[in-house]
Amino acid sequence: MAGTDRTRVQMKKKRDLAAEIIDNLKELHTTLRAGGRLRGKYTVRKVRAVPEPSQYSADDVKALREKLGVSQPIFARMLGVSAALVRAWENGQRQRAPIARRPLDTIRENPARWRAMVEAA
Repeated sequence: MAGTDRTRVQMKKKRDLAAEIIDNLKELHTTLRAGGRLRGKYTVRKVRAVPEPSQYSADDVKALREKLGVSQPIFARMLGVSAALVRAWENGQRQRAPIARRPLDTIRENPARWRAMVEAA
């Protein structure tokens, strides 16, 4: 019996997120209908969407690597991937995932910074 009582108490303590969302939306609706100001009552932010990373062909990847003057294994280490993956990218055997294309964008934008990383090592 004690275990059942404990379960009931735990269930009462759990938040009903769906009900909270509905209540908050009703409150927002009421505020909007009454012509109330949102800034005083709610946190209002403008958010700019982050653009998708650029697309890179096999030749693009190779050109970036060569621009840095590094081998495939060094380039792979800089990006945190395997040399085999860099080889596959440059041979057109594998597509570059968005998470891998983001650092390629930064290399394209500022190759000197990435070259300095190699020179400092």
